[in-house]
This record gives sequence, C-alpha cells and structure tokens, in this order.
Amino acid sequence: FVIGFVTAVLNLVVLYFLWREKQRWHRWDMYAVGEVVYDLVQVAMVISFRSVTFEYRIHSERRAEDVIREFAEIPFADPTVSVRSKVGAFFAAVENLKDVLTFEFFLSSFGFALSIVMLIRIINATAVHPRTGVLTGTIWNGLNDLWHFTILFLVVFIFFAYTATFMFGSIRDDFGDLQTTMNTQFAMLLGSVPDNFTEDPTLIVYIVFTNVVVYFLMLNFLLAIVVEAYMKVRERIEQIQTENEISYDIVITTGNWARHIWRGWPTRRHVMMVCRHSILTKDVTAWQLKMFGVDYNKARQICDHYHRTEVLRGRGHNPYDNAVLNLLSSVSGDMRDH
Repeated sequence: FVIGFVTAVLNLVVLYFLWREKQRWHRWDMYAVGEVVYDLVQVAMVISFRSVTFEYRIHSERRAEDVIREFAEIPFADPTVSVRSKVGAFFAAVENLKDVLTFEFFLSSFGFALSIVMLIRIINATAVHPRTGVLTGTIWNGLNDLWHFTILFLVVFIFFAYTATFMFGSIRDDFGDLQTTMNTQFAMLLGSVPDNFTEDPTLIVYIVFTNVVVYFLMLNFLLAIVVEAYMKVRERIEQIQTENEISYDIVITTGNWARHIWRGWPTRRHVMMVCRHSILTKDVTAWQLKMFGVDYNKARQICDHYHRTEVLRGRGHNPYDNAVLNLLSSVSGDMRDH
C-alpha cells in the first residue's frame, strides 16, 4: 500500500508538470500522458486487488468453517425432517460453496489480468534504452505487417478448420466440432499429429496441406516480418552516435542529472521541447531561448558544455546535426555580441 501510494503521488506530480508544459507549449505530450494514466490505473488495480485479497484471507478460515458446517448440519438421518427440506438445505449449501469458488476464480482471473498489465508496463519500460528497447522497437516497426499477417492467418486457419470438421467430424472425435478441430490444428502447429491418421488417405492429404500452408509458409512469413523489423531497429541503433552500453549510460546519465541540478541548467525535457518546437523550422537565437525561460548564463554554460561533444558537430550530411550546430552557433554568436 505504501509503495502504491508513493507511486500514485509521483505520477500525479509528473502529470502536473506535463500540464504546466502544456500551458507553455500549447500541446500535450500524449505518449507521456498515456504512460502516467496507465501507471495510475495499474496502481489502482494493485491497491484494489491487495485490499480484497487481504480481507478475504483474514476471514478465509471462518468462511471455510461456515461452508462445512452447512453441509454437516443437514439432518440427513432425522426421520422427522422431510426429504424436500433435506434436499433444499443440501442445494442451498452447494450454492454457497459455488459462490465461494466463483469468487476465488474471479480473484485468480483478476490477479492474472493484473500480472499481464504489469508485464506490459515492464516491457514498455525497457524502451528507455536503445539496447534493451529492441523488443518494443521490433513490435512497433512490424506492427502493421503483423496486423495484416494476423488477418491472413486467421482466414486460412479457420478455413482449414471448417474443411476438416466437414470431412472428418462424423468419424473422428478430434474433429467433432469447430472448436475441437481448431485445438487439433493448433497442436499440429506444435508438432503433433492426430492418432492413426495413416489409416485415412483423405486425412493424410489434409494434414500435408495444412502443414505446408500454415506451418511452412505462414509461420515463415511471420519469421520474415519479425526479422525485417528487428533489422530496422538494429540499423537505427547503429546510427545513434550517443548510445553506449546500458550500465555506462546509467552512470553518465546520473552524473549529467547531478550536474544539471548543481549548475541550475534547464532540464533535458525543456531542451527537448525547445528543439521540437523551434530547431527544425528556423535558427534559435539567445533571445528566443530567453523567451523560453532559459537564463542567459545557464544557456552559455550548457551550450559550451555540449558543443564540445562530437555528436553536435555537423558533418554536412545529417540535417539534424546541422540544425543543432546552427542552434549552438547562433546562441554562441549572440552571447559574444553581448
């Protein structure tokens, strides 16, 4: 509960700063807002789940005793009680037991859903670094192709299931209905085959066609999509000149964060927003940076610091590098004029 409360407070603080950023730039950072909202929903789910399960476990022993007592107190051996009353009491106890089991199943399902929500958030958090963000980058790069592949796969898979149910449903239990046939086909994807399939030539033809189309072709299409998306991510990582091994980047980032606080420099997010709104459209002067709230002396310090890095020196072939160089040169020139 304490961790959940602290997490909620931190996310509300982040949401407040995003709102202040929106007041300045007249636009929301929807990705950051989405992450904050997702975290708040996740915290609310965790607190709700822990509250319910905590109360349920405290009274679990008493609840189990009540259920057992209901069955034990049914007067089966009492001849003065009618059979109708005995049967009614028995089914009432069964209904109470069923309610308990249903609630426990609900808690298990809710816990499983919460685990999936937390897993998605953890996977998304790995995108903070290019090397660990390979998984999320691959998914996003191949998302469009994966969507269309899913449609094609479902059409082909269901068509084969309908065909097999029509042909073999009346003679084989593993093709008795559509759902059973789809389960059988899924097992075939994992390498198994129906029992005694060699006794029916038509079943042999079906299995061969299913494996060729669904397994050898469709699954290799999926592999090709994933590999292509992964190669795009790898190529983008190789082009990032500021990327290093993750532990080294953590140390450097922590040091830069401390340096920004010690020297009073604008935050990295502030610099990013300035670049996003100005650097790609025109050169930014020191006067414009001052309008964005950057102190003159702090702007000179941060420009002098980052201008020493090789990545901010234009090479003539990268428009973004040249834009950054124009920004720094403009700021440095205006500072010298003053």
